[in-house]
Amino acid sequence: MFDKLKNELPPEEQELLLSNTFTTNPPEKKQDAFSCSSSSSSSSFSSSVNQDGETVRQVIEKLYTVEPDENSHDCIRCRQMTYNSNYEMDSKNYPIDQLNHVLNNIPIDSPVVYLFSASDFPMGINPDIFNYRQPQYVYFIMTKTDNLIEKTKEASQNYTKQFIQDYLYIKYGVPRNHVFISLGKNNWSCQQLYHFIPNGSYIIGNANCGKSTLIKSLLLDEELQKKKQLQLNSKHENVKLPPSLINKVKQKFVTSFMNKVGPGISYLPGFTRDIIPVEIGLKLVYDVPGFNSDSKTMHKLYDSFKSSKDIHRLIKGASTFTKGLYKSPYVTIKGPQVVNLEGLGFLQLPRSAIYQLRNVTNIQPHIFSNIHKVDTLLQNGVPQPLQNKFAININGKTLLDYNKFLIPPFYGTIDLVFENFGYLNLKPVGGKHTNELIKLYLFPGVKAIVRDPITNYIAKTFSGLDKYGQPVPKQDYFKKSRFRLTRFKNEHPIYSQLCPAVGKSDENGGSAIESPDEDDYDDEYMKKKVRDDEYRQLNEWVGNSKRDDGDDKLSLVLYDDDYVMQDQTKFNFWKQ
Repeated sequence: MFDKLKNELPPEEQELLLSNTFTTNPPEKKQDAFSCSSSSSSSSFSSSVNQDGETVRQVIEKLYTVEPDENSHDCIRCRQMTYNSNYEMDSKNYPIDQLNHVLNNIPIDSPVVYLFSASDFPMGINPDIFNYRQPQYVYFIMTKTDNLIEKTKEASQNYTKQFIQDYLYIKYGVPRNHVFISLGKNNWSCQQLYHFIPNGSYIIGNANCGKSTLIKSLLLDEELQKKKQLQLNSKHENVKLPPSLINKVKQKFVTSFMNKVGPGISYLPGFTRDIIPVEIGLKLVYDVPGFNSDSKTMHKLYDSFKSSKDIHRLIKGASTFTKGLYKSPYVTIKGPQVVNLEGLGFLQLPRSAIYQLRNVTNIQPHIFSNIHKVDTLLQNGVPQPLQNKFAININGKTLLDYNKFLIPPFYGTIDLVFENFGYLNLKPVGGKHTNELIKLYLFPGVKAIVRDPITNYIAKTFSGLDKYGQPVPKQDYFKKSRFRLTRFKNEHPIYSQLCPAVGKSDENGGSAIESPDEDDYDDEYMKKKVRDDEYRQLNEWVGNSKRDDGDDKLSLVLYDDDYVMQDQTKFNFWKQ
C-alpha cells in the first residue's frame, strides 16, 4: 500500500517523503539539521524545524533574500511608469540624444561596448561610431538574440555568431573576438559575457536595444552564483533543501531582484537619463542613455500609442525560427490590396501582383482592398469596429501625415525590417505582370529598410541547385534542392534604405495619393504616367551609374516597365 501511494505522488514529493532531511528523532541529536516538533510521523512539513527553530521554507526564503540596493532610488517618473503605466513622452522625462553627443560625455580612452538588437539587424548599428572610435577599440554585443536563433540548437547559435562576426569584420574592420551574441533576459552565457566586457566599459546603443536589461542580468547572475554557493554550504551542513520549494522561492527572488536592484528598465526609449556607474563583481561598467538619429519623431511615435501595453507587445518582437522560415505559416496577398500595420504603416502592393507574407513581428496586420479605402477611412474617421486594428491614435490623421516611400525593386524574397519591431518576409509568387513598385506609408518616427533574407545567413536554406550544382525545376525545388549556408562576403548590399516618394499632387497641397481612382484605371495613359513618375524618383535617388552587362563599359541603368530583373542584377537599385 505504501509503494502504491508513493508512486502516485509527483517526483518532488516522493523525494521529500523518502528524504532524511526530516526526522522523528529527539531534537537533542544535533547531527540532524531538521527535526519534527512531535514524535509522530504524521507531523506536517511546515512544522519541521532545525536546531535554530527555522522551518525549511524559512531557511530557503532566508537564503534567497534580496539585499537592499543603497544606490537604487525610485523617482516619481519611474514609479508612475512602472506601476501605473502613466508616462509623458517628451525630451525632459525621456531624453533621447544623438550618437555624437553621447560619445562626447565618454572619456576617449575608455572602452566602449556597443549593443544592437537582433530584431532589426543591422538598423541598430550606426556606422558613425567609427568616426569617433577605431574599430579595434569597440566591442559589439547582439541582444534579444532569442528572436533570431534557436536556443536549443548549437549550430544555429554558431551560424549566427559567424555571420555577425563576418559582417562587422569585413564591413568595418571590427576584430572577430570583439563580437558577442547574448540574451540578457534569460541569462544566456552570462559568465562568458562578464569576461567579455572590459572593466571600465561604457555600455552604449540605440534607445530600446536592451542596455539596462543586460547589465541587470549580469547583476542577477552574480547574485545567483552567491546563492548557489550558500546552497552548497547548506548541503555540507546536512541541510537538504527540497528542489521544488527552492525553484518557487528562487523565481520570486528573481522577480524581486529585477525590480529592486540595479538600473531601471522599461520598454520606453529614453528611460535611462544619466550615465550610471554599476559595480558587477570586480568590474565597474557604465549604463549610458540610448541614442537615436531623430529623437523628435521618436517621441511623437511613442506618445501616439493608445496603450503602453501595445508598446510592450510590439517591442518584445517575434521568433524568426517560428515565423520566418520557409515552412512557417504565411498569408497570401494580391495587389492592389493594402496591409495595415496597426496604423504604424500601410504596405501598398502593385496591382495583380501576388505575395506570400510571413509576419516576424507582433504586429497584427489587417488587409484593406486598396489605398483609397485607407485614405477615405482616415479622412472620415475610423469606425468603432475597426478601432482595434490600430495601435496608433490616428484621429485627425490622413495619409498626408505619413511618410511615403518606394521599396527598391528586388528579385526573389526580401525582409522588410522595422526598427525595434521586427520584420515582414515578402515572397512574390505566380507570374510577374508588372514592374510597378511597392509603396510603403510610415507613421512619423517609424523607420524601415529592406534586407536580404537574414535566414540565408543564419540557417541552412534551399539553394535551388541539385547535388551536381544544376538548377532544379520549380516543381522539384523542395524535393531535390540542396541545403546551403550563405557566408557574408560584402559582394553586394545586404540591405537598402527606402526611396522617399513624393506624388505630383503633393506639390500643390493635394492628396498624398498620386494614383487615380480605381474607375480611372481604364485609361492606360494614366497608369503609365503614375508608374513613370515613380521610376523617375527611384532612378534619381539611386543616382550612380551601374554595370548592367558583361562589357567593361559602364552604362547608366534605368528602371522602367521594360527592365528585366534577374538574380545577377537584383541589387542594382539598392542603396545603403
